[in-house]
Amino acid sequence: MRVTDDIKYVGVNDHQVDLFEGQYVVPRGMAYNSYVILDEKIAVMDTVDQHFGEEWLANLAAVLGDRKPDYLIVQHMEPDHSANITSFLGAYPDAVVIGNAKTFTFMDNVHMYTDTTFIKTSRLLYNSETNLATFGYGTDVWNEDNMMSANDGWFDRGRDWFFFRKNVHIQTPDREGWSDSLLYKRPVNEVEMLGNAQILDTTRSVRAMAGRIFYQDTLSRVEMTRRPVIESVTEEKDTVYFGSDTLVHQSIPKCAIDSMAFVLAEKRLKDMEMDPVMEYRRKAAEAAAKAAEEAAKNDPNRPPELPQKGGKNTASDRPVKQMPAVSG
Repeated sequence: MRVTDDIKYVGVNDHQVDLFEGQYVVPRGMAYNSYVILDEKIAVMDTVDQHFGEEWLANLAAVLGDRKPDYLIVQHMEPDHSANITSFLGAYPDAVVIGNAKTFTFMDNVHMYTDTTFIKTSRLLYNSETNLATFGYGTDVWNEDNMMSANDGWFDRGRDWFFFRKNVHIQTPDREGWSDSLLYKRPVNEVEMLGNAQILDTTRSVRAMAGRIFYQDTLSRVEMTRRPVIESVTEEKDTVYFGSDTLVHQSIPKCAIDSMAFVLAEKRLKDMEMDPVMEYRRKAAEAAAKAAEEAAKNDPNRPPELPQKGGKNTASDRPVKQMPAVSG
């Protein structure tokens, strides 16, 4: 839509909404206004509601043609003005986001959206020059079925890194974890947990505890340092502990393991079922008894053996002479 030769309207209409800002009745829907100012530099005024990002970007591209915007000017951070900042920067990464000193500082119940992540926090400070968003107390993050909470943190949009600290808690369909801080590098799916870190693999009943826990993508391989410990609970409710300077817990498919490894593992399992203390005591007792027996046999002061029942010197063992029968 043309406003003037140099100002174009690229907003969208929302005919599904019935309440504006959750309280004002809008029976005919509402418009999310956005404009493009075409000059030596090109400025875009505001974005639109998150549900209309694709339509808005299409309107913008139709107006721009082969040119690219230099600036995105954000009036304020209500979602109907700012919800598609991330989508805009994804399409035009060289553009600069502009606002006044208070535009990017938000207080109380702040919501932030990325392409896959929703963040709710008590305070948000966004620096457009460094592309760094800093979160305040009480930050919660959702990504599909994954959830995380912390006291504060930051999001580096340039590198696509998240960092959270103080009472960090994560929960996914197959794991739960706690740490003093957590660094998540989303492009490579790397997670590094630091300071009193614990992670529970709920699918394998394995708990890892260390000063540093590092894993990538899944828990198929976990590297732990700084006084690491692994606790594993078997189906028989036995508990196994491991401790070392460095521990690496790795899970691989059973089909990828040499069959001889299972034979050796069964042998180790049988060995583990034996009580080593009781076995040591049994062997020690047997050795002591054998040594005592040998010492007794070789003792020159050993008293003579007493006659035993059934021996050659007993009357009961002498042959009985049969008397001939007497006839009458």
